[in-house]
Amino acid sequence: MPRKRPPSEELFVRAAELRAMGLNWEYIAKEVNRVERTVRGWQRKYAERWTAALLQAERLMAAQADCESVLTLRKLLLSNDERIRWHAAKCLIARRNDRDKLERKFPAVLPTPLTSDATRLIAFLDGHSDEELAAIVADFAQLPAAASD
Repeated sequence: MPRKRPPSEELFVRAAELRAMGLNWEYIAKEVNRVERTVRGWQRKYAERWTAALLQAERLMAAQADCESVLTLRKLLLSNDERIRWHAAKCLIARRNDRDKLERKFPAVLPTPLTSDATRLIAFLDGHSDEELAAIVADFAQLPAAASD
């Protein structure tokens, strides 16, 4: 009997997103068109892959919830009730202070910007198929070695 292929990345990520939302295995299985036992087994059979996908899904869900909470607080700033406006403003300021503390403690590591030569090289490589790039490398390999000075 042939061995079953692992789930596609798209299917796997979708299952992890649904699980991060707190949905049960039965629902997830229906959504990804698989048997419940199979989907439940992914967390064990592909433990490292599952953990990474679930963590990513949980981070995404937390970021989305954070955005929604800011939107709600900003709407509350327009309330006619002064106490509600005050509490909303207090929450937004506290949130900003907490984020500032985290940023000071764990500064974001920004990638080194690419030089224009690197950008052009990436654009060149990205504009060719793997086969075309293999042909370019083969052509380059056939060139005579440059003379030493």
